[in-house]
Amino acid sequence: MKQMNPLKWYSNEVKEGPANSRELSIHEKKIVIQVLDLLEHSDFSWDNSTVKNTLHHELLPLFDEIMHSLIHVRGFITLTGFPSANDKYSADVIKKFLLAFCSHLGSPLIQNKNNDLIFDVKSIEGMTLDTRDSRGPYVKEALPMHTDAGAILGMYCLASADVGGHTILASSRTVHDEIQKIRPDLLDVLYQPVYADRRGNEPAGASPYDLSPVFAMHGDELRCQYHQPFYNDAQKKFPELPRYTPQQIEAMELFDQVSLRKDIAFETKVKPGSIIFINNEEILHGRTSFDHPENQTVRHLLRIWLNTPKIKHTFPSFLGYPG
Repeated sequence: MKQMNPLKWYSNEVKEGPANSRELSIHEKKIVIQVLDLLEHSDFSWDNSTVKNTLHHELLPLFDEIMHSLIHVRGFITLTGFPSANDKYSADVIKKFLLAFCSHLGSPLIQNKNNDLIFDVKSIEGMTLDTRDSRGPYVKEALPMHTDAGAILGMYCLASADVGGHTILASSRTVHDEIQKIRPDLLDVLYQPVYADRRGNEPAGASPYDLSPVFAMHGDELRCQYHQPFYNDAQKKFPELPRYTPQQIEAMELFDQVSLRKDIAFETKVKPGSIIFINNEEILHGRTSFDHPENQTVRHLLRIWLNTPKIKHTFPSFLGYPG
């Protein structure tokens, strides 16, 4: 009997628990605070050898557990018990800590023209998905299921929205196989390249759009890259590009529908002081809309992208940065 791959799952198989969420141990919290204090009271950079060696020697089993969860369990894990915006550490100190911590999982990637390795996910009042060169982190609207750049996505929650802002996750293997059952002809379309806008974040001299398929095989492993708003923007901004075919429109509509089906999508809220890590090659993610009433805490997450040889990254980044 063929064994099921744990990375292919349905929502009823995923529950809040040790398989995908756990609190830091007393010892792990002690080391986290020790490193944060060191960064706060010194001029050490995040890649200082003392900082990195402390994390490596004291938290190596934790890093191994994270990677095991990303590669061999459900493709994501949430860790709780880190400081939040309400604690004494500044956002800058926490950013340095996050870089040092995550560097034991992979190499941080540049995320924009400012060469940021950490990106502040914080809404800009009045910006919507229709605003030119807007990006999902800047808006309060619900975000459709998509993937990010790099092999691993990390999100450190400093503050959550009072209303909404839930993270939605789905296995790209499950979405692929469900589409194959429903419309195999449209699955074939998703293996064909589609143009994606880079939202003005391409390096100087590079093309302002990318051309990649949604699904591809890396050896015998299925890989997925999907971001429909970027595809739509390429259609709007670059009249010289081929227009969508009716089959492409159908295929993307079906992808969106299947990936958000209740039996496929798992919803969770990342709380302040938590970090969620996602295998970007295996897991799609989205977000529900959110709001923060006047004088309430503004939702604020820190995003990091990582590459690691342990997770083979198939696609070039259509954001224009190393993939």
